[in-house]
Amino acid sequence: MTQVYVTIRSGDQFLIARKQVTNAWWSSTAAAVLLTEAASKLVTLINVAPGTAVSGPDLATCTGLLKSAAVAAVSAWSNRRTTPAEVTARTAVQRASTEVTSAVEFGLAALQGALPAVLSAIDAVAAVGVARPSLAPPTAPWVPVATPPVTAWPDTTLQARVDAAMVAVQTWATAQAAVVVNQAWQWALPGGGKSDTETADAAARREFMEETGFVLDAGFVRSFSQEFSQAPNRVDFILFCFEVPADVTLADMAAVINQNLAARSTWLGRPVGSGVVDWELNSVSLLAKDQLTTQLGMAQPVTLPGTPRPESQSIDWYLRMAQYIQTQP
Repeated sequence: MTQVYVTIRSGDQFLIARKQVTNAWWSSTAAAVLLTEAASKLVTLINVAPGTAVSGPDLATCTGLLKSAAVAAVSAWSNRRTTPAEVTARTAVQRASTEVTSAVEFGLAALQGALPAVLSAIDAVAAVGVARPSLAPPTAPWVPVATPPVTAWPDTTLQARVDAAMVAVQTWATAQAAVVVNQAWQWALPGGGKSDTETADAAARREFMEETGFVLDAGFVRSFSQEFSQAPNRVDFILFCFEVPADVTLADMAAVINQNLAARSTWLGRPVGSGVVDWELNSVSLLAKDQLTTQLGMAQPVTLPGTPRPESQSIDWYLRMAQYIQTQP
């Protein structure tokens, strides 16, 4: 699979990242957690009598969590090894996010009408993780949340059902073992695999968002890109450099990303930013162009817990990228 990597430029300053050593917050975990948290907050808002006002800011929080859950679901369950159950889960989360987001402008009744899609998505996601005995800690069997359907508002059992599902998901997520991150503790660039169905530019922007929680909108224009190969007749890595727009400073952008990457004090120590769905990065920092080759691709001493996957700690291509960047005007 071709890998895409991203740096952001402002003048002669470039954004680079330090990898974590271990991580238990991957997209498959994030999808389940963010989805159930969104559902719990949404039910609190809409499990009310018809005509009740709905809080706009709280609703925005719900839709934000659902959008991040959909991003995580696509990231987790869109490769060649994806099973039919995972495809179902991915589609269900996307549908839930779309239906709730579309219902916002139409008010309470439309939001209540969209809730079954959210509840069905929870059950679909649970089927590929939380509800599978081989992947879950020894807990009570999964109790579906999409049934019984709501027949009148407010429903006296709905909040308790959804909150119980959220607790089950959190218990499962907390029990997931942390694994060694690729290129652990090295200076690197945000990035990851490009699917067969997306352009390299789209993959670069998606990967950056998944790892930093920061969206590279249309204002971030591609400054340059370059393909790299490790063998003839194939592209292994693609480097993308985006220019910071005039209304954004690179230092402020780095501060926002580092806040997103900070660990919460609550369970799992998960990232503060709900948009960080693959938490591979410890922090980001700025480096002058003429100093890139002193960090990118240079091994940093680190003691790794356990034995990482073969070649997972290789960093050779980062030096090639740093050297290429230094040739650009």
